[in-house]
Amino acid sequence: MPKRMAIIVGGGLFGDEGKGSTVDYLVRRYDAHTVFRYNGGSQAAHNVVTPEGLHHCFAQFGSGTLVPGIFTYLSQFMVIDPLRLVSEYETLSSKGIKDVIERLVISKKCPVITPFHKFAGQMRELARGANRFGSCGMGVGEAINDFTESPGDSLTIGDLARPNVLQRKLKKLQISKIVVGKKLLEPESNDKLQKCFDEIQSQNLLERCIESYSVFSSFPINFDDGTTLKRILNRPGTVVFEGAQGALLDKSRGFKPFITKSDCSFGNAERLLAGFEGKTIKLAVARAYATRHGRGPFVTEDPKLTKKLPDTHNVTNDWQGKFRVGWFDLIALNYGLEILGKPDGIVLTNIDRIANFDSIKICDGYRTKSGEIFPNYLYFKETDKLLKFLKEKLSLPILIISHGSTYKDKLET
Repeated sequence: MPKRMAIIVGGGLFGDEGKGSTVDYLVRRYDAHTVFRYNGGSQAAHNVVTPEGLHHCFAQFGSGTLVPGIFTYLSQFMVIDPLRLVSEYETLSSKGIKDVIERLVISKKCPVITPFHKFAGQMRELARGANRFGSCGMGVGEAINDFTESPGDSLTIGDLARPNVLQRKLKKLQISKIVVGKKLLEPESNDKLQKCFDEIQSQNLLERCIESYSVFSSFPINFDDGTTLKRILNRPGTVVFEGAQGALLDKSRGFKPFITKSDCSFGNAERLLAGFEGKTIKLAVARAYATRHGRGPFVTEDPKLTKKLPDTHNVTNDWQGKFRVGWFDLIALNYGLEILGKPDGIVLTNIDRIANFDSIKICDGYRTKSGEIFPNYLYFKETDKLLKFLKEKLSLPILIISHGSTYKDKLET
């Protein structure tokens, strides 16, 4: 191993590829000391199960947190929900992981997701009616939009310890979201829209936010002004950069309007690593079959396969909608790899779930008929032949992380 190594993990498709398990594996395999989150926000749902059977669905903490001593660094490219972060801390503490706050570093530049963002974002989604995009309903996109359009007015983590700035920015934010809410109510009002608007207008909500954020700023967290980042990257050993969402949801190159507001490429991680004196490895994660949570184009979707491969960690919900399953799509993955930016390898997950199928389909092209797109499939009886085909087609090494009933079943290299 080199003296210093950075491994960047990104989703190659529509999210839910297995990034959490991948990060946990890499942290253990390469004895990493820090996991960096480099995009997205509190909507991540990265599931990890330890060798002892402990399970946690990571939202904002790094997915290596269940390994003792591993630090999480929340970078400036991530939007933070402090209230949900405290809730996740309490959940981890209840599972016996008591020191996660002490192992947390947050850039002071991180934009803050507030309840005002959440309710305004929900109003936008509800107002779309049947044309909803499939938002997670957590205010992530709303907060990113605000920061992009007016970074100086946006609340950051560093502002939470500055009472006058905190109060001024929160009040200004509330006023701006009241304006947004009124416009959304004008064409058509309903009980759900009105309920969100009432929350936005609430003086009580404003006061609770000010109080809660003030308490949060006093937690024993290392709030980084930039010096800690350099110190961590200069430390010998391995760091892992954990991406959120998937490349095909990228804000610039995804399939609009069914996209995130976040940069889903390796770009933010590479910016954080500017000047890094060590080896960098970039890995794209994909399942051995395709999935998509919510609406949007999905060429290889198969309703029968959706029923055959239920996912207990991704269930239908009011905001994202249905969890959909289809066959592996080489065309979509190749586009995802292009968006990510030249990965050095592929991590293939969940192959054990389809290994005993009579035949496994791989889409290697599209056909069109009457303006509709249909997949062209190749059929495989044996996973070994399938993997050999994928390795040749992708021209990249493949690491397999399967998801058996125990942690020991997961690791096949």
